[in-house]
Amino acid sequence: MTQQQLADTLGVTNKAVSKWETGQGMPDISILESLSQILGVSIDEIIRGEKQKNTTNHPEEQKEDMPEENTVEITTKMDETILLDYYKNMFPIKTRKRRYLIYFLLIILGISIGMVVWDTNWIVTILVGCLYIAVVTITICFVQQQYKLAAKRKLKKNHQLYGGIPILKVLLQQEKIHCMDSFLDIQLPYHKIKTIIETECLILLTYETNTVLLDKRGIKDHTVMEVLELFHQKAPQAFCKKYIPSNQSKIKNIVGVSCIIIGALLQLLQIVYYGLHYSQGVEYLWDGMLYWINGILIALVGIGIISLVWPKRKWILTSSILAMLLLVLNLFGSFISQNKNETIWSISPDGSNSMVMKRNPDTGRTYDYHHHKLFFISSGSQLPYTVSKNKKIQWLTNDICAFTYMSPDDSQIHQYIATYGDRTLGSYYYVTNVIGGDWTTYDTNNTVGWHILVDDGVMLKYGETKEYYSLDDCVQFGTTAIALCKNGIPQWTIVLNEDCEVTSGSDLTGTITLCKVSMDQTAPTIFHRSSSEANLDELEELKLG
Repeated sequence: MTQQQLADTLGVTNKAVSKWETGQGMPDISILESLSQILGVSIDEIIRGEKQKNTTNHPEEQKEDMPEENTVEITTKMDETILLDYYKNMFPIKTRKRRYLIYFLLIILGISIGMVVWDTNWIVTILVGCLYIAVVTITICFVQQQYKLAAKRKLKKNHQLYGGIPILKVLLQQEKIHCMDSFLDIQLPYHKIKTIIETECLILLTYETNTVLLDKRGIKDHTVMEVLELFHQKAPQAFCKKYIPSNQSKIKNIVGVSCIIIGALLQLLQIVYYGLHYSQGVEYLWDGMLYWINGILIALVGIGIISLVWPKRKWILTSSILAMLLLVLNLFGSFISQNKNETIWSISPDGSNSMVMKRNPDTGRTYDYHHHKLFFISSGSQLPYTVSKNKKIQWLTNDICAFTYMSPDDSQIHQYIATYGDRTLGSYYYVTNVIGGDWTTYDTNNTVGWHILVDDGVMLKYGETKEYYSLDDCVQFGTTAIALCKNGIPQWTIVLNEDCEVTSGSDLTGTITLCKVSMDQTAPTIFHRSSSEANLDELEELKLG
């Protein structure tokens, strides 16, 4: 290929190609790759050929420029993205710790704000929460941007060494490090090296104003250990550091980041709770749960910070003191809290429903609660009688729970039936209307001869005993249960089982359950309908009696 053809192919002048051949000039870095493809040689060979021409033209410098014996040749790629990542993640260790401290203080600030707005208006809570999220987002973006700018400043500071050139050849000679590329030719003596830093992929040599980055993968015909040994011999004055993360440090980082992420999720849970509490009256399942979550949050964040800054004693001591102080304040807040209700919580046998009540130990007042997702509940109705410590919980079906208790008001047994299901598509109906007829038990040894007659009232018949309850004595709970009472005191409970289905009108299919109201252990009895019409003579006889 002639000079003119080469010039036309590369888009340069014939004069420029002539200078390349005579050693008076060097191709621009942007066309080195195209030139290497045309000539069928590597970029390294082009650079070496240029170096040899310069030596031929200046024989007096030949001895100085020729590599010495035992020269280690390294070809390293200076990619700007890799260098920026290095400066952000490896070099400024102290500034990274400051960043972790800033994030830790932001979480502490969020906890403090939550405590301050505990008893304020829900609108204020939402506004403060949104403002806090905005401040955290802006702060994190600002901090990350500052680290990126700092990394770029460090990159520009070392610009004179590699100049943005993606290919740099480094010769480790006997007395000096010879760095060269198409534009640079720098010789740095070993005795001026201040720091030798080893990372996973790089070996960094820091001087007063320069930094040499050596890619381990570019070391030819030698091992990394041999190169490091050369540096240790030639530069004994240099301070050596090793930033290769071990499995133990990786585990610490994983633990630290995981703890901080879980802590952030708990903080988000607290923010959601405050918003729902003041807008919809939502509470936690247990009154002390607010402080439990705060304590777990503080402990997790403290462990996370300590794991990330380990083994720096100053930061460990600071984090530990802050965590202990916040834990003490949180514990003090839980003691002075006015909400010290006893939580009564029971889950159905199949786990589909849960009964939640809160009882004031001082007054005995008890409230039924609706259980929402997670640990959130909302207040329902207050029980008509105060509740003593003596109480019993019994699930009659998976969606009906009988809460039996002794009331100090009249020293009598009372019962509250919590219902969570329905036997229709949502319409309301009276249980006594759909269970009309004659109900009998299956053939079992202890319930033979039991009958429930329902028409204009309810009659229980077992053996020679008969009990009658008027419709006024039947207290309905939801649409699936009634309590049969005498003088306001519940005696029996009748519930519609889960196999029941109320169709059109008052037509009912399925079985019902009868259970005695007692503080002792009781066994529910299942009844099936034997006739859709009750024995009116027996009912009328009991009414007159």
